[in-house]
Amino acid sequence: MTVEAFANLGQSLREILPPNTVIACGSTGAIGYFTDLPILDILGLTDQHIAREGKVVSHQPGHMKTDGMYILNRKPSLLLLGNIQIHKGRMPESKLRIKIQEKEITDIPEFKKMYSYTEIPIGYGFYLSCYKRRDFFLPTDSPK
Repeated sequence: MTVEAFANLGQSLREILPPNTVIACGSTGAIGYFTDLPILDILGLTDQHIAREGKVVSHQPGHMKTDGMYILNRKPSLLLLGNIQIHKGRMPESKLRIKIQEKEITDIPEFKKMYSYTEIPIGYGFYLSCYKRRDFFLPTDSPK
């Protein structure tokens, strides 16, 4: 995705999400700037704990470390995984591409207990596929 696409997503999420919604993702720059919401950096570029103590899972500079349990313990409202998945129309969870740094999170047994797959409508027929903490209510959620 381009910086412009991340900026557009950030602007859309700022309009959709409640204030103080905590987002965890690996692409924190434009999303964090344009949402003006708290962002947890899965890769540790802006997180001192992961940068210093995270597990090395890759050899790509700036994308080497992560700490899945640390992220889950911080209880982000949303986990934007798969290098941010925006698509036209709906997409099943099975199509979500999880990066090696994110498997550190999704492989933890508590992950499925705490989070569920969701698709957030962001306008013009586009959706953001992500994981939502089960006790977090999205304004776009329909009453059951």
